[in-house]
Amino acid sequence: MAIAVPLCAVEAAYRVALVGVSRPVRPRSELPKAVAEALSLELTGSSVPRLQRLWPWDVAGFLAVAFANDILRVSDPGIQRRRTLNLGMIVHDTMVSSAARPGFYRQLALQMWISRNWTPSEALAAWAESNRVAERARALYGKDLDALDPGELAGVVSFMQAPSRMRRSPTAWLAARTNLLRQMAGAGLITGPVRAAADRLPLPVAGLTKPASAPVEER
Repeated sequence: MAIAVPLCAVEAAYRVALVGVSRPVRPRSELPKAVAEALSLELTGSSVPRLQRLWPWDVAGFLAVAFANDILRVSDPGIQRRRTLNLGMIVHDTMVSSAARPGFYRQLALQMWISRNWTPSEALAAWAESNRVAERARALYGKDLDALDPGELAGVVSFMQAPSRMRRSPTAWLAARTNLLRQMAGAGLITGPVRAAADRLPLPVAGLTKPASAPVEER
C-alpha cells in the first residue's frame, strides 16, 4: 500500500492534468533517414532516436535522483551515454509554435502523454518541425532536407545548437560541425573520405549574415 497508493496518485494526477488540454499534433511526416540519424546523434548521442516511456514509477525515480543529486551530490558518469529525446523541449517548442502555454504540471502531463503515444521517430520529427529545421536548411543552403550532402547536413544540425551564437561565432560553428562529423563517422553514417571533404566545406554565407524568416528561440 505504501508504494501502490502514491503511484496511483501520480497516475490519477496525470490523467486529471490532461483534461481539457489540447494534445500536440503528430508531425506530418518522418524525417529523411540521413537527417534523422544526424539529428538524433546530436540530440541523444545515438543515431537511433530513443524515447523513454514515462510511468508513475519513473516520476518517483526522477524525484529520487533529483534529490540525490541535489542533496547528496551524487553524479552519474554514464548519463550522457543514455540520453533520450528531451520531451520537455519537444512539448515547449510545440506549444510555443502553436501559441499555447500550459502550466508546469500540464506540460509534464503532456511529456508523459507523448512518451506513451508517439514513436521516437515521431518525437524527433516534431522537434524538427517546431524548430523549423527544414527552413534553416533552405535559408543556409537553398536546399530541402533530403537534398543536403553530409557536410551541409552537419552544418544545419550543428547550427541548430544555438543559431544566434553560431551566427556570431564562425569558430564555434566550425567546431560544432567538426565534432558532429566526427560522431557521424564514428557511428558509421559517413566514410572517412566523405568526412574529410565535408570538413573542408566552407560555412554558408547566409548563416553568418541573416537569420531565417522565422527565428528559432534560443535554447
